[in-house]
Parts: sequence; structure tokens; C-alpha cells
Amino acid sequence: MEFEREDQNLNIIRGEIPEDYYHPNLFKFTDVHYCDARWIRLEHLLSIKNNFAITLGKNNLTLSDINKFLHHWMNSEYELFSWMKIDIVKGATVDLKVLFRDITVLRGYRFGRWQRLISVKSPMTRSHQIMSIVWTDSRIDMSTWFVYERPQQGDRDDEPYVPELEVLQLLKRNRVLNLKLKRVGEGSLEKQELTEKINETNNQLQLKGVEFNNGWPFLR
Repeated sequence: MEFEREDQNLNIIRGEIPEDYYHPNLFKFTDVHYCDARWIRLEHLLSIKNNFAITLGKNNLTLSDINKFLHHWMNSEYELFSWMKIDIVKGATVDLKVLFRDITVLRGYRFGRWQRLISVKSPMTRSHQIMSIVWTDSRIDMSTWFVYERPQQGDRDDEPYVPELEVLQLLKRNRVLNLKLKRVGEGSLEKQELTEKINETNNQLQLKGVEFNNGWPFLR
């Protein structure tokens, strides 16, 4: 796994890799594809930085691991990747409450299908501020996007993600306000002020076209 250029790719399609294997350069390639990724653990994912595309085939990662990785992506001060694909057990149910635990998520419609969208914590330090997450019965796909440019997939493009980012910021604000509201006493002035701010944020979300289905916000 030694390399001389920063733009090298690594594709290991055949064979098996020992589950206790480790190398410090395992994600230090522009494009990485491990068909057998059973040896990849959460701590390996946390070392990802400035990759373009990552594909992990058969693996032992759990939804809880992926949830922690999503938190890491949101909180990082640097870019992690542009595209990432992680195989899951074919036919397994994706428990959204586990996958998105403590994450503000918006359901949006892009490129002809519904997607789950999340955003970074510090937009000023990140160029790809939005992540789109979709899944099939055998794989979870994640892609990150510039907000103020038209996103492209193959020969298709779509509108910039500005509306979704604005909604996610409002949803995060609402989440924080509601957590504060739970901690204040009944009848206090602070409770009244928080309630007013929550109502104001809810009105802004409604004006932007946000609706809720089974507790999940979506942008129509």
C-alpha cells in the first residue's frame, strides 16, 4: 500500500483480507475499493480525509458504526469524501432511528428519487456542506455536495442545495430550542421566550414548504 502520488487509486476486487489487517495508508488514495472489507472498523473510517470515492464491499460495520461516522462527517473541519458506498446484508431492514440517532435529517427529492439529507456543523470550513444518503436492499450510498453549485450525476444535473441547507439549519435551531425548553421551569419567562422562538421557527419551516410524515421532515 505504499504510494508516491496523491492521486493514486486502489482497487482490491478479488481475494480475502485478514480481519486483523491494518495499514496506515488504507484510505490514503483518491479512489478506494475494497471488495472484502470485513477488516474495516469504525476507527478506520475516522481516518478518512480528502478522498474522492470509497467503496466497501462485504463488511462487519453496524448501523451504529455508520451513525458515528455520520456524526464525524458533520463535525469535521475538513472534507472526508465525495462518494461512498457501503454494502449491507441483502434484504436487511435499515433502522432509521439507529442510522440517524441524534442527527437532524431532511427528506428531499433529487435526481428522481427521495433522499435523506444532512449538513455539516461548520459551513465556513467545508466546501461540501450537504450529504445525500440513499439505500437499496444491499447498499448504503452517501454523496457530498457543494451547496451553491448545480449538483451533477452522470449527464444529469439539478438545482443547487441552498433551500435544503436553509431548512436543515432551521431544523437544527428548532432541535436546540426544544431541548432547552425541556430544561426550563413551567411559567418562567425563559419558557415563554423559547416557545415564541420555536413557533417562529415552525412558521419559517412551513413557509419553506416543510411537512412532516411519521415525525420525519420532508421538503415538498
